[in-house]
Amino acid sequence: MVKVLFSILLIFSTVAANELTDKVRNMIGSHTYLVQKKLINILFKDQNSYYKNGKLDIVKITAKLKQNGLLNFYFKEPMEMQIVFRTRGNPLLFLKIINESLHDIGYGFFTTKRAKKVNEDFEWVISLKSESAIDPEIFAKELEKRGTYIDDIYKKSLTQWEYDIDTYNGELISKKVAAGEKIRLTKPMDDYWLDISNSSSIDIKSNIHDIWHPYVVFYDSYLHMIGHVIKKEKSKEERLEIPQNTKYIKISDFYSLSNIKRGLTIRLYP
Repeated sequence: MVKVLFSILLIFSTVAANELTDKVRNMIGSHTYLVQKKLINILFKDQNSYYKNGKLDIVKITAKLKQNGLLNFYFKEPMEMQIVFRTRGNPLLFLKIINESLHDIGYGFFTTKRAKKVNEDFEWVISLKSESAIDPEIFAKELEKRGTYIDDIYKKSLTQWEYDIDTYNGELISKKVAAGEKIRLTKPMDDYWLDISNSSSIDIKSNIHDIWHPYVVFYDSYLHMIGHVIKKEKSKEERLEIPQNTKYIKISDFYSLSNIKRGLTIRLYP
């Protein structure tokens, strides 16, 4: 029995070692792996620490390689990159989460090459020109703020990367406002996004010196639009009924955010 148990553990250990080795080799390339094999064996001696919930902790692995000079994300000159993002679940929420996360780490301009959904799987392919590839460690921190995680990364080449993303518990970074609460929103840098779960109506009031043209959209938790109010005429105050199952609200101005540069005041009702 002891011999059988030992054999099983040995098999699992060998599989884990091979899996970790394959991922490291994929990240840094076969040539660098062979040249730096002794260093890599030392760095990843404690193989179990590079697993999380039974899967390779790809972010920890890439961070370790970067810290020891084995993985560089910078190019000698700006290069065109193609990045594939994959997930299972709702595409709308996924797209916004990835879009916002990329923007927050400095990748604000890119082009969609392809977007397709097959059953529960969704794939989004973008291209962008930059002096550096996405640093998984930095990117992962932004995703985690939104309840989203990197499952795996595949490096096809210096400029071609693929990401598997877990968005099961994903949500937007939005200010949560409780029913009965009244708050003042400061000057907007972008559209206001608020989490207004469990409220039935909302008052929105503009500053007396501003000219607001209401542009308000209601979304469910999957970012499906379930209602909107758009007015091209100026307004000082609006009381709006909130559609059932609303989680998020986007508040803007029909023409320009400069029309509400002094902010808005909102109040929610249960």
